[in-house]
Amino acid sequence: MKYEYANVRVDSIKPDPKQPRVHKDIEKAKELAQTIKTEGIINPIEIDEDKVIITGETRWRAAKIAGLKVIPCKIVRGVAGRDRLRRQVIENIYNNTMNSWDTAVALGELIKRYLPETIVYGSDKHVAGMKKLAKEVGKSYTFVRQYLDILVQTEPIQKAIKEGMPRTHLEVFRLLPVKYHKKLEEKVLKEKVEREGLREIARAIDRNEEKADEILSIDYTGKKSVEVAMIVRQISPSFTDVLPSAKSNAKELTALLIKVSTLLNTNKLDDFPEFYKPVLRANIIVSMNHMKSWLKHERSKLKFEELTDGKK
Repeated sequence: MKYEYANVRVDSIKPDPKQPRVHKDIEKAKELAQTIKTEGIINPIEIDEDKVIITGETRWRAAKIAGLKVIPCKIVRGVAGRDRLRRQVIENIYNNTMNSWDTAVALGELIKRYLPETIVYGSDKHVAGMKKLAKEVGKSYTFVRQYLDILVQTEPIQKAIKEGMPRTHLEVFRLLPVKYHKKLEEKVLKEKVEREGLREIARAIDRNEEKADEILSIDYTGKKSVEVAMIVRQISPSFTDVLPSAKSNAKELTALLIKVSTLLNTNKLDDFPEFYKPVLRANIIVSMNHMKSWLKHERSKLKFEELTDGKK
């Protein structure tokens, strides 16, 4: 692949009809045009031998709006097919210029072209393919997996994503068995439950699956995430809701501390589901701070060695 730099007339350049970014952000182009009027085009636009844009279409549109007649271009020769698509996908991902649906479709097309043998969703080969693709585009496996998950959702969910529904709503679907997905879909599409509300529903079911039907049968339309949390915790109390006080049951508290210590000693944070990691990390830090404060207070009354069995 060879390239050279040249100034090219704006009206001779053409957009790529196969560009993976289908949604065009006109407002962003207008904003960029204001910058171009004062600073010019800082990063040259990539075009091929036929003056078809490879990367930089938004900059080209902004240059037209700004009234430029000639712009700096990087003319790339010999780039086609999947290599061209890969350059376009990487450019769009890192400049955050593609919406969720376009990103999902583009990554799906890349995995189809690069790793066709890994396309069967859910297979071991598919997981390996996603990891390879993640390296190709310089993103994490989780990033690639989350976007490709969009392509296996139902048509109503895909339609909602195309219309702007945050893809992060779909993370909840990974937390619960498939048999609950239809009801979750109803909560997302019909009742418009916010993301944190969906998480509370999923956590409540995870804590007490026997209550799943009752939790999912409630209409949460118009309710904020805090209200949803209050409702589901009444049905399926969280750990903090049922935690006994030390005063009333020191034996249970002791057993609980031993259980938590054993759990942390035998598992790494990476062993826990992705969904719970941020919550676990935050709660562990808070708990550590509480324990440090508690021990500091207790040292004035008890020998620290007695509390720790002589271990510091």
